[in-house]
Amino acid sequence: MAARHLCALMIVSLAFGCGSGAPAPAPSVSPEVSSADQLKERLKYVAESGSGGSALAGMSEMVEKTDKSLMPDYQALERAQTPDQVKAAAKKLLDKLK
Repeated sequence: MAARHLCALMIVSLAFGCGSGAPAPAPSVSPEVSSADQLKERLKYVAESGSGGSALAGMSEMVEKTDKSLMPDYQALERAQTPDQVKAAAKKLLDKLK
């Protein structure tokens, strides 16, 4: 019987913990960046650098969230083969976002 009381006491102690009771500080909240702003920044980088490939990672989802009508232009950007083609396609897409 005493063992049951001891187990119950241990379970209750574990459930409530030994905290000080002081509330934890609220996490800092950073301003949310919209997909359109993120997309513009990424496109500016691509338009200046001519980098394709991994520089375009995740951009498809941003385009879909921002404006689905821009998907054909984004697909042209994905198909671009030379840095000059990448720059031109990114600039065209960026101009349509402004």
